[in-house]
Amino acid sequence: YISADETTAGNLVDLPNWLSYGTGNKCIARIIRPFKNRLVAMSFLDNKNTSSTVDDAEFPIDFAWSSHITGLNSLAGAEWLTSFTNTAGDAFLTETPGKILDGGQLGDVFVAYKSDSVVRVYETGDNFILGFASMFEDDGIYSTRCFTNIGNSQHLVIGNYGVYIHDGQSQRQDIAKGLFQDTLFDLVQASSKDRAFVFQQTRDKEVWFCFKSVLTSNAGCDRAFVFNYSDKKVHIRSLPDISDLHESELNGVLKIFAANAQGNTIKELSSTLYETGGWFIRKSDSFQSQEGVKEINEILIKTKNQIKIAVVGSASKLSDSALYTLFNSDERLFNPADSYKIDARYSGRFMNLRVTMSGTINPELTTLQFGAKISSRR
Repeated sequence: YISADETTAGNLVDLPNWLSYGTGNKCIARIIRPFKNRLVAMSFLDNKNTSSTVDDAEFPIDFAWSSHITGLNSLAGAEWLTSFTNTAGDAFLTETPGKILDGGQLGDVFVAYKSDSVVRVYETGDNFILGFASMFEDDGIYSTRCFTNIGNSQHLVIGNYGVYIHDGQSQRQDIAKGLFQDTLFDLVQASSKDRAFVFQQTRDKEVWFCFKSVLTSNAGCDRAFVFNYSDKKVHIRSLPDISDLHESELNGVLKIFAANAQGNTIKELSSTLYETGGWFIRKSDSFQSQEGVKEINEILIKTKNQIKIAVVGSASKLSDSALYTLFNSDERLFNPADSYKIDARYSGRFMNLRVTMSGTINPELTTLQFGAKISSRR
């Protein structure tokens, strides 16, 4: 941890009274998080203090907690080895076989996220110190750093089968199913899931799920699904090959900094400049009817600057690769100085729309309206 001591301030020093194995070498905890006035450590490794990994011993379901931390500026009083005189302890989360990947405080409880389940950790008020209760056993967390606290005593979590919000109890809300769940997991490069992470952008009340997509061979994250937890809207954005994002205040101004994965550089997210060719897609829209064939004859547009629009009608849902090919072959430039609409002739059971910026100019798009009707196939 970073010491606040006058002589070592800013330097990383060993946690006092840290755990050791019987051989004398220090325990390695993959995750350490605060919980009220103590620390918790999760998912341990014993590397046997050798250069080989063959003899390593993993304890991926071990959950340890320190005694109470009484000082504001020091961890010197924290103990990790259980005794009759402290409140430290440890337990194995055996409800499911999955590994502990992360965890964080939520209200009065701590939520431990495993690869296949979610466990609530709470203070018992007796000699057991902490208690454990299974919350969900049908999904866990996608990877380490894939959750965040969005306020109102809620965690937003990227799971293995979707994206959900919960309040630390038994209720949860799946926000991705039927909207962007399929697109999300089609884009993620599964072999690089350990590089994915969640970033909370508090200025715009957004949560970014940053990941390495199937479209890149670089080391870092090149895409992010952005969920606005204020208005419940979702979009995809590109990223400049990053490994982490951090939000901070500098001279009274909120700044967002990104660590570049390959160039060992720090980038700042601009609040005024736009990346060329920014876009969004509305995919497989059935216009609230799965049965009839829809015919679009016009698109009414309210925008300040030029945009590019592509529409593809289809009889069935299309894969992303097919959509991109079809979008690129039927893209039309709309200039608000010349007209207020695009005359069109598109048909299909499902409609797919892509709107793209013209260069780096913010189009300031406010409205898209479709002149459409439902008909039968000839």
